[in-house]
Amino acid sequence: MKTLRAIITLASFTMLCLNSVAADIRTAAGAQPVSNPWFLQAELTTTGNNLYFGRTVSISGDTIVTTGGGAVYVFVRKSGTWNTMTQTATLTASDGSSLSFAAVSGNTIVAGSNSANNYAGAAYIFVEPSGGWVDSTANTSYPQKQISHKADF
Repeated sequence: MKTLRAIITLASFTMLCLNSVAADIRTAAGAQPVSNPWFLQAELTTTGNNLYFGRTVSISGDTIVTTGGGAVYVFVRKSGTWNTMTQTATLTASDGSSLSFAAVSGNTIVAGSNSANNYAGAAYIFVEPSGGWVDSTANTSYPQKQISHKADF
């Protein structure tokens, strides 16, 4: 199982910027110092296809998204601390397109596919359900919209 240490570095950087936490408190909480002021707080992994896992990474608040194996993996921080975990949810395109890129802002995730529409590309918008992110591979009830645009240069 491939781990995603880059996410942790990004998440740790964001937390350091937003919270002025003393080093002794971080160490007491179980974080392992890597190099001051950076530290490894957790490892995020996937139970799905990890081909290209971590190719794109985005963080917003308590949510991190990354891509791999044609899907988007969502990780949600609980109780203000990142814990070693597997994905909270896996998002896939309703038309079966391989999702290669993703970004999150608030409760909205936008994922991109180079191969959709005969390689013209497409973007897929996922909005977090009121009960939180859940695996969409079994239930595609997310409000999902496909946006396509072919640019002429």
